[in-house]
Parts: sequence; C-alpha cells; structure tokens
Amino acid sequence: MMASTRTVLLVLVVASLSLWSVAGCAGGGGVPARHDGGGGDGGRGDGGVDAHVIECVLSSDCADDGVFCNGSLACTDGRCVASGIPACDDFVVCTEDSCSATMDACQHVAMDSLCAPGLHCFVPGGGCTAAAPCEFDAECDDGVYCNGPESCVSGLCSGPGTRDCSDTSSCTLDECVEAMGACGHVGYTDSDTNVAHCGSGLVCLECPAPAPALHSVASCAAGVCGSVCELGYIDADLNPANGCEFACTIAPGIDSPDDVFTDANCDGIDGDRALAIFVSPTGSDANDGLTTATPVGGFARAFAVFAANPTRVQILVANGTYATSTELSLPSGVGVYGGYGSTFVTRTDSRAQILASSPTAVRAEGLSSASVLDHMNLTTANQTAASAGTATLVVSNSGDLLTLRFVTVLSGRGGDGAPGGTGVTGPAGTVGVNGMGSAGGGGGSVGGGAGASGNSRARGSAGTAGSG
Repeated sequence: MMASTRTVLLVLVVASLSLWSVAGCAGGGGVPARHDGGGGDGGRGDGGVDAHVIECVLSSDCADDGVFCNGSLACTDGRCVASGIPACDDFVVCTEDSCSATMDACQHVAMDSLCAPGLHCFVPGGGCTAAAPCEFDAECDDGVYCNGPESCVSGLCSGPGTRDCSDTSSCTLDECVEAMGACGHVGYTDSDTNVAHCGSGLVCLECPAPAPALHSVASCAAGVCGSVCELGYIDADLNPANGCEFACTIAPGIDSPDDVFTDANCDGIDGDRALAIFVSPTGSDANDGLTTATPVGGFARAFAVFAANPTRVQILVANGTYATSTELSLPSGVGVYGGYGSTFVTRTDSRAQILASSPTAVRAEGLSSASVLDHMNLTTANQTAASAGTATLVVSNSGDLLTLRFVTVLSGRGGDGAPGGTGVTGPAGTVGVNGMGSAGGGGGSVGGGAGASGNSRARGSAGTAGSG
C-alpha cells in the first residue's frame, strides 16, 4: 500500500500596519459678564469629555460650540483648550463690559451701581460723576437700555443699575443687548456634554463635583451629569464610588494595541475605547459592540459594526473560542487583537481562537488598506467530504497590506479521496494494470488494486480509496 501524504495549503503575506484615527472632542461654556479690572476666561468649559481619554491630536479635531464669545478651541497636550476669547475691556470703571453672544460683539453698559452712592456713571466723562438734579422721572432717562429705567428720587436721578433678562429656561444664555435695546436668549449648543450647563429642554445645571473626589471630576454625557477620572488616572477596580486610584502616564499619539500591552492613553485598556469594537464569547450579537459592557458575540457581527462605524478601527477580542460555520472575510483597514480578559482591562500573551467547520477560517482578499491579525489562533476542523481540502488562512490580491503578529494557523485533516476504478485487463500470464483512485482531500494515496496473474487474461481488482 502506498503511504499517505498530508498537504496543507496556506498563503501568508506579512507586512507592516499603521492604524491612525482621530478622536474628536467637544467643548463650550457660558459667557458671563466681566466688570472692568476683572479676570475671567470667558467661561469656556471642558465639554465634559471623558477626562482620561485624549480628546484631540490637532486643533481641527476640536469641535466648536458655535458661540463667538467663547473664542475657539486649540489642542494642547491632548485636550481642547479655549483660545482667542474676545477682550472687551473699555477701561471705564463704571461700565459693565461683556461679549454679546446675540450680536457676536463686545458691549459696554453704564452702571450707576458700580459708582458710590449718589454718583452717576457718565461714560463720555470717563467715570462716576454727581447725580443730576431732577424734578420729574422723564428728566432722568440716560438713553441706556441695559441699566434699567431711571427715576427721580429726592431731587436726584437714580436707576436700578441693571436690567433683568432672565427667562424660564436654564439652558439658555440670557443677556441684555444694548445694540438691540432688548433682551437676548441664546441656547447652549453643547448642553449634552458641558459640565457648566448639562441637561436638555428647559433644565440645565452645573454638574457637582463627585464625592469622594479621589482623582475624579464631574462629567456630562448625553445631558446627564456623572464623573470620570482625572487626566492621568484610571479607575483600576471599575468602581466609580471610590474614585480613581491608579496613576497613569499618557503618551502622545493614538493608543493602538501593542506587544507589551501598554495603556498609552490611560483609558484603562491596551487600545483606545473610542476607536474600539468589543467581542466576547459571552457577548451578544444584539449588542452594539461599542463599549466593554455591550460586546458582540462573534466576528461576523463585529465586521458589520465596523462597516457601520468606520472610525472604530480596533476590534478587541476577549479570550475564548469563536465557532463559525462559514469563512470570515477580513475587512480592509481594521485590526483584530486577541489576548484580552473578560472585562478587557487586562491583556496577556494569550490568544483567542477562531474555529471554523468550513475549509477556510479567514479570507483576506483584495485589501485596499492596512489590516492586522494579532494574538489569534485560526483553526479549521477535519473535513468529511470526499476530496475536500483545507486552507485555514487565505490571502490574495492584497499586496503587503496584512500584518500577522503572534498568529497560529492550524489546518484540519482533509477529506478522503474517492475509491479507485477497476484495473485494466492484463494479457494472459501477466499482471493487470492498477486501477486509478482519486487523491484524498489532504493529498491521499493514489491507485487501484493490482490485476491478477495467470494463464488466461484477467481484469485487475477495483482500487481502494485514497486517504486524506
């Protein structure tokens, strides 16, 4: 009998990968009035963005809240910081200087209340002067709307010093607009993220500082107040009630999963939460896969989530076995990283496994941008169909765009070959010609049985099946 031969088809192309994406950020805040000589930064908030996540790489990554008086946002040390805030000081001691969000301009309102009792703010004269004598209220109107209506009191002109422009909503910036001679109400565009005015509808509030405040800060997400870790700290035990106890040093750039499992952006995992899709053997394909609490259960679903969220370029895989009955098609531009624990907080030199009952587990075909398989085992099961072969990982038409790191590829046994045909009749007294069997799926033996010998011609026996 001829010896069996086992053949495995495997095509591997190894190259380098650079995954680069940018996480956006949001900001904004109120525009409080500033008296002469005061400090003030225009009230720019930090947007309530998760404090332990790098918000930006370039200033263009920072979203503007659309309020002129808040200036613009610049990216500084990974955070979106206010810059270019209008300076509105007219250097008159008794004017209230402010930036009008309604008019997108500075305004200066004379305020008697900023003068000593009995004095009047006279802007052309550059300050506080004696109040004008009067007999009737009409004599006291100074033509300034925002300092309220003046009246004659005890023979001297007097006024309230300000006009109340409050409305019924705490989600608007209320201001008196001198140029319009009216009150203005500008709705905050960032109330779903800004801790200074977090909320929706008519109710917004300043998020309170968390208690205990162990390296925790207030946050605002979807208009709801909460808390996050300060930049440079991690909630190592995932218990926000006791704060953030683990210090972390943030490295520049995007945190892509690496071979030494470094949490480079201090978001609590090796990788970037904002760029990740999470996969777990205990997950569900009904989940969105966008948080560690909502992982999907398999790779077909993860690839579909990637197609709908193309900025989520890291697929982070908790250890376990993922069975599939059909081959998986690896998308372009995505990295698949195994080795994670069940909560994704830890990552070790271990591997997740894709176990395919089909002849091929993963196919990378026609990649147009760099992709990665990292810390993964790819396995195909033994095949039972006659002459079926196995090709666990197939890469084609992809140039050098696939990188493999710590990947093991195991192919199952191919299927048996078909039985050989009947041998050819031999001449009298000679051995007949062997019948020809088909090759096994894994490279089985070839050949039918030998023809019989004798004084008369005889036909060879049928060949046996080749083995896989």
